[in-house]
Amino acid sequence: MWREGYDVIIIGGGVAGATAAFKASEKGFSVAVIDEKKDPGTPVICGEFIPDKEKVSFAFEALPEMSRAYDLFKFTNILVKTRDVIVKVKGRRELRLGVSGFVIDKALLIKTLLEMAEANGATLVRSVRVRHISEKNGRYLVKVKNNILRAGKIIGADGYPSTTAALLGMDSGYTLNDWAIAGHVRGRGEWGEDEVYMYVDLDFTPGGYAWVIPRGDGEANVGIGIRVSYARRGLKIQRLLREFCSLVHVESVVEGPYYKCIPVGGVVRKVRKRGATLIGDSAGLVNPINGGGIPTAIASGLAVSESLERECYDDFITRSRKLLGWGLKYRFLVDAFYAKSLVGMLGVRLTPTKIAERVLKGEKTPLLALTWIAKLIL
Repeated sequence: MWREGYDVIIIGGGVAGATAAFKASEKGFSVAVIDEKKDPGTPVICGEFIPDKEKVSFAFEALPEMSRAYDLFKFTNILVKTRDVIVKVKGRRELRLGVSGFVIDKALLIKTLLEMAEANGATLVRSVRVRHISEKNGRYLVKVKNNILRAGKIIGADGYPSTTAALLGMDSGYTLNDWAIAGHVRGRGEWGEDEVYMYVDLDFTPGGYAWVIPRGDGEANVGIGIRVSYARRGLKIQRLLREFCSLVHVESVVEGPYYKCIPVGGVVRKVRKRGATLIGDSAGLVNPINGGGIPTAIASGLAVSESLERECYDDFITRSRKLLGWGLKYRFLVDAFYAKSLVGMLGVRLTPTKIAERVLKGEKTPLLALTWIAKLIL
């Protein structure tokens, strides 16, 4: 049964919202989670790949919450373990990067976290959209169907573009170059089960890349993401996804196609507003260079739950801006490549494999010194 008053209302039951709900309810706060889907977290429109913890340990100095995020993967299944990431840049280069990792069942992770939140007393409101949010006497009023739920705090975890942010007038500051549209299927085919495959093509994957990520038993997450600024030039993600599925020999589609927006412009301009906080994709907490967002989403759920007891989320966002800022700068080199400029072409040809591996992860490298040249050119 719903009730009217809560300490916190979380809008969106994806991995960030589910983490926040579990941890906040564990701390004794009364929590309601509102999700427009019957089964929050489905369908999964995600590669589900997680790099091994030691491969991204550089990020933990800025975000120790990200290190703790790995503890929550015990609540899901590890479908396969991968050894390498193969990056093919059509007509130019193929790199074998030693980024080992594993592929998770993301839907199961979300389901388990929400079930644990409910066991702690949280309320899960399914299959409804938030229509209106207002403030009265220092509390938020959230309208769903014919009901109004009240809470002292609001957490927006509803992806990008965020309905929560729109209803509260929280500007992302994004341009069309700062978000991507991705197409995804779960398909069957004959692929290696210990390698992640990434495909880059000047004409086929503008501003982004395509991928095949194994899930075991002949299944894989197959998808493509392109920047919206390029899509506006007449490219259709539906057609590109079909062509990529043909290119990598998808024999049959198990689920999909599905489509979603991915923020790749770093942390959004406005993250907090009088007791309202954005987390996960809603806050732009996605690596701008590779589009990965599960560990940072979980980290934000951990941080926001801690902020219910002591003010710490602003500090988390400051540290996140610094960490994701490296990937944001590398994006200028990506754009220089797609613009067919000399600095972009030479970067693809000449960057040592070990440096390329660090760049892909969004790690600080000497190559950052070249990003200002790419920015000037663009």
